[in-house]
Amino acid sequence: MINNLNRDESSDSAKRYIPSKGEITQNFFNMTLDDFVTQRSKQFLSRLQIDDSFLREDVSSWGDNPTFLEARRRIRRLKVVNDTAERAVKLMQDFNGFITAEEEQKQFLLRCVQEHRNLYPDCKKKLH
Repeated sequence: MINNLNRDESSDSAKRYIPSKGEITQNFFNMTLDDFVTQRSKQFLSRLQIDDSFLREDVSSWGDNPTFLEARRRIRRLKVVNDTAERAVKLMQDFNGFITAEEEQKQFLLRCVQEHRNLYPDCKKKLH
């Protein structure tokens, strides 16, 4: 794990990698905690101003380590936000009922919007 924390990441490893279903079932169950720790793990803790010294110790001793316990407490308090989904839900809640109260018409309108987005994927609000 310590080696992974200090290893320079290549530009490829910084990109998001989405494995296929086959790769997950073949490799995932053979992985250990070490496989998930990178320099980005260290950066994450640093940004949250969390001491990462517990990472240099054996995982079995973390349960008694006050540094780890404080880090775990602080990370568990974080709220995960899916901003895009929350904006879409808010938009639908605000929009619901403005144009029509009939469910069938709402569904038709949503299909039209989806089709428009598929036809014009780079459509932006700004004027040219």
